[in-house]
Amino acid sequence: SAPVTVARAAALVAGLLVEELSGGSGDLQVLLRLGAFWPAAIAAGEWWRIAPFTVLHLGILHIAMNVLGLVAVGTFP
Repeated sequence: SAPVTVARAAALVAGLLVEELSGGSGDLQVLLRLGAFWPAAIAAGEWWRIAPFTVLHLGILHIAMNVLGLVAVGTFP
């Protein structure tokens, strides 16, 4: 009943899988390599970091709470 919410949750889980397969979602170096929001890098011209950081999460608990909040709020009419 909320296809955009389901799609967004799926994108978050897919992002976590990429993180885990790349070395672990708890490793800050992995997150930086995948496009974490880093103000110094953005100021140096890496504007592409503005988009991918929205699906990166620091660990399972972080994504679990975000998906829970997304599903709880995203299903309201």
